[in-house]
Amino acid sequence: MSADADADAARGAVDLDRAGQALGRGAAVVLPNPAPLTHVVTATTPRAVSEAR
Repeated sequence: MSADADADAARGAVDLDRAGQALGRGAAVVLPNPAPLTHVVTATTPRAVSEAR
């Protein structure tokens, strides 16, 4: 996936396959969560989570 495609995916909702691919590349994904939490940032490395915030 190109950097432009990664940037586009980072701005919108993606399906679980693309989220899994992002995690496989070491990127972070934001997951919806039930109230009262609004979202959860997850990744396979702490650095990816920090960069996503």
